[in-house]
Amino acid sequence: MTQPAETTNELATDRTRLAYERTYASWVRTGLGALAAGVGFRSLLADHVPGWALHAAATILLLVGAFCFYAAVSCERRISGLERGKGTPLPLLKGVAWLLVVAAVAAFVASSLV
Repeated sequence: MTQPAETTNELATDRTRLAYERTYASWVRTGLGALAAGVGFRSLLADHVPGWALHAAATILLLVGAFCFYAAVSCERRISGLERGKGTPLPLLKGVAWLLVVAAVAAFVASSLV
């Protein structure tokens, strides 16, 4: 028995929305890992790595984290075209991602001043 076209379209939209949300979560997870690695790298290896290499590696990791958060926001922009009847509200997801971008930039600036 075949399903009506409306049900099929609704299920396809739900699958697409969930795929975008999984992608958002993976970008944020990767960004948080890079941000933590950048801060931790500077703290844990300060006595074992030359200063210029330490600063360069921490800077790259912090910038990768900021890029991942920005990519999460751009991923969420794609969701806004879909119907969002369920799940987390789009403004909340965008707000969290932009807050993480600001945190990554602040960590970058703070590490540059040290």
